[in-house]
Amino acid sequence: MAKGVINKTNEKILLLEDDPEIAEKIVDALPDYEITTVAESENFLQKASGFKYALILIDFDLKEKDGLLVFRDLRQIVPSNKTIMFSSSNSIPLAVQATKLGVMDFLRKPFDFAILSKAIDRAVKTYEIFDLDLAGLDDTEWLRGVSQVISTTLENIKRFAIGTTDLAICSEKGINRENIAKLLHRHGKNSDRRFALIDLTSFDKDVSESHFFLTLKELLSSSDEEEFYNKSNLPGTIFLSGIEFIPDAFRMSVIQFIKNKKSPIRIILSGNNRELFSGFEIFQLPTLRSRREDIPIIALSYLKKYTPQIKYIAPEVFDFLMYYDFPGNYDELRDLIQIAASRFPGSEVLNFKNLPVDLSFFKNVIQNKIFAHQKYSLNEVRARFEKGLIEIVMEKVNQNPNVAGRFLDIPHAVFSERIKTLGLLE
Repeated sequence: MAKGVINKTNEKILLLEDDPEIAEKIVDALPDYEITTVAESENFLQKASGFKYALILIDFDLKEKDGLLVFRDLRQIVPSNKTIMFSSSNSIPLAVQATKLGVMDFLRKPFDFAILSKAIDRAVKTYEIFDLDLAGLDDTEWLRGVSQVISTTLENIKRFAIGTTDLAICSEKGINRENIAKLLHRHGKNSDRRFALIDLTSFDKDVSESHFFLTLKELLSSSDEEEFYNKSNLPGTIFLSGIEFIPDAFRMSVIQFIKNKKSPIRIILSGNNRELFSGFEIFQLPTLRSRREDIPIIALSYLKKYTPQIKYIAPEVFDFLMYYDFPGNYDELRDLIQIAASRFPGSEVLNFKNLPVDLSFFKNVIQNKIFAHQKYSLNEVRARFEKGLIEIVMEKVNQNPNVAGRFLDIPHAVFSERIKTLGLLE
């Protein structure tokens, strides 16, 4: 069977359902899948950690404890998995909360089994990180998630990998583009050859530039006949980094040389500014703010990697981070989690007060919260911003108005009156 083609009879699904009647109906409605049904959460977590299922189904309305709590426990064991949750509740906040935590789809009972079947088929067909060879690669946590954005990115990795044309990988800062180039090489047609890395910033003088072109020509002229008995020595992909940081004339010469080359060996360029790569096929990597629903999954992955002693991230932390724009991208989230976790060694829960955030961080979050809702008058926006900022500061200082007032540089009497006016109790 071709890689990436779904043979539904081979796909295994894990179902957590303590109502035997509902479980039987689900199994009967999905004859093309092999479904393992579990009624107890402890047994469910054991099975989920011991085997890679194509999809996990969880009933929120469990008698033992609600399915969202079970899902949070699951995330600690298996940070990235595809999960569909269902409930008899028609609560939109519940569905939103589940999606924020990483649930791929949230369905309502009683089922329309045609809708259930389509949702499961769609989820199973979605590419995920486990399809990729990540051995030896660091900083790949950002590839985890269940959003359509990351699903499309993973599909593009597969699509670009099988291509042979020269390519430019573009992204904002905070993403390891070299790892993406290595993934394209590993899953490409020349994966049995070596991956060659050249840092253009090490060739910054005229003599060095000449040396670069000699090096590149040597790599591109490698002969299969010369290395017949040791094919792994031949370059299969050449990755050029640092093109944005070299002189304009040198950069233009490099780009023109690549466009004119005759060798079939693939060259992959990398940079922030896609305008530099006119004429090249471009693989644009997504920003963190373009896939906010994946933040809980990525944050938990960083937590498990760097501070495994902390088991949970408090919901209010996720709610706060979901509205932040992360100008530093995935690297900023990673650093934030690492610093926050180091502030309270021995704690099992990462709380809001752990976050190393400043006033500009607060401002960005509160503005996005306001703009995410309906339109307000200028006075309403000011009041909501002020109230939101004070609420966040009070949370950070354990509801101490004296400390909060000093932080905001507001006299105590004025601050006390203001929080009463805004409906915040001292």
